[in-house]
Amino acid sequence: MNMRLLAAAAASLAFAGPAFAADPAKVSLDLYTLFSDACVANMATPDGVKTWADQHRFEAIKGAAALRAFAGGEEGAVWEAKMPSGPFALALRASGACAVYGDKLSPAVVEEQFGGFVDALKRTGRTVDVVKDDKAPGDYGQQHDLVYIARGSPSTLTVALIVNEKPGGLYQATLQISPPQFALPPAAPPEASVTQASAPKSGAPKPKSSRSKKRVSAPGSSR
Repeated sequence: MNMRLLAAAAASLAFAGPAFAADPAKVSLDLYTLFSDACVANMATPDGVKTWADQHRFEAIKGAAALRAFAGGEEGAVWEAKMPSGPFALALRASGACAVYGDKLSPAVVEEQFGGFVDALKRTGRTVDVVKDDKAPGDYGQQHDLVYIARGSPSTLTVALIVNEKPGGLYQATLQISPPQFALPPAAPPEASVTQASAPKSGAPKPKSSRSKKRVSAPGSSR
């Protein structure tokens, strides 16, 4: 991604945030909550993501730079996702793929939450296979790219985690869910900062605590 595009994307996300520094573990849990509530809950009806974002009064981020940075260059939609800890972006591709992006978080907690979600997918009876599991040094420490395909009823899905060891890019981690016939957004994080966002006036269900053994819900499972 060229620097002109990075600057434009960063400018699109120059929203004001809280003065305090959020706890990285809390940021990670809120990222998973956003993924679960916005993307996973609406995977069968992608238009539901737009409805959900509107209900939470998330502000749409306009412009081609934001779409290329967060939605992979397709026509779609990107929102500034206001959560208690921020900063987050929510993206929906025209294909129906959905992704969330966060910064200044705990890679270990993000990976734990994602692992719990993959385990929950397995409990639905789907066959879950690793498509990619790469760890390599990058601009922000070690980057972990992890992709699974979950085959079975009522739907076959591709889910992905991309997380960097350190913050400093436009996002540090992303969680993504997509129909398998469509490519996921690109892995490389843009070189720009995301500032924090204020919380919406709505209560989102909490993800499992990093110390909890609570089962993580998945598509097709009972809650």
